[in-house]
Amino acid sequence: MITMTSLVVQRRYLAKRNFIQSARGRPLVKELSTLKKLVASSYCYFIVLFALIPFFVAMVISFMEMRGPVIHPNFSLENYIYAFTRSARPIFNSYFLATIATLVSLLATLVSLLIGVPAGYILTRHQRTAYSGTLDIVIMLPFVVAGTVLGIALTIAFNKGILILTGTWMILALSYTIRKMPFVARSSASILYQLNPELEEASISLGVSPMKTFFKVTIRLMVGGILAGAILAWVTIISELSSTIILYPPGWSTMIIEMFQGVISDDMGTASAFASILILSTVIPLLFITRYLRGEQTSIL
Repeated sequence: MITMTSLVVQRRYLAKRNFIQSARGRPLVKELSTLKKLVASSYCYFIVLFALIPFFVAMVISFMEMRGPVIHPNFSLENYIYAFTRSARPIFNSYFLATIATLVSLLATLVSLLIGVPAGYILTRHQRTAYSGTLDIVIMLPFVVAGTVLGIALTIAFNKGILILTGTWMILALSYTIRKMPFVARSSASILYQLNPELEEASISLGVSPMKTFFKVTIRLMVGGILAGAILAWVTIISELSSTIILYPPGWSTMIIEMFQGVISDDMGTASAFASILILSTVIPLLFITRYLRGEQTSIL
């Protein structure tokens, strides 16, 4: 109820404001003096590096020798040898399930082209009504509801009857797909909030039908947002714990489960090794987004 109330308040707040980006080119870059640039850069780097200290600590510990719960300051690859040999299956499971769920999410992109993207279009381009507000809340429900609640609901729903998924890897893939599909709709909506409706109006005024305009103009401008949503879905799926800990069957534990079990059993070396692999597995796709999608929308406009 708390999260749903927050979501309703946020949607009502956004409904009263306009966030359209009217610029037709890249924003002007303001040149700073050497001193101001040094101060600004130092401040930003300090904040970012301070936030990253726990990640650096985890990566350093992963290369240290562990004797039970005691950390010894000796360089060792034992934690990674354990992760890639005796516990290689959770690594495979994480990549496999995240990829399957993302591919399903790219079916969800087809679904999102039929449901999520048009929903984002309706939510941003048409007058706010009770129906559009309800649609927005329904789209975000899988993300708002706690993963443990979703896991229990799926366990009960698919535990008997014609379709029994409880105890199989497919229920994990289903959970990830349901839980992360809002990323596509929300990323699509965020792009639409910034696109000036005059672009579509110009196309329609030139004799192109509204439906053709949607697919030839609007969708093409939204491709970066949809792709970013799919990548962010993959990144969050691979580190999903709340629903995984409820649903995973024997033989289908993931890296995040192994990391969690390492923490509760005081095996910090193994937990840190899996944490380091997860960090790299999430940083690389995010670097892809930063490298290839930066400024794409601005350049198209």
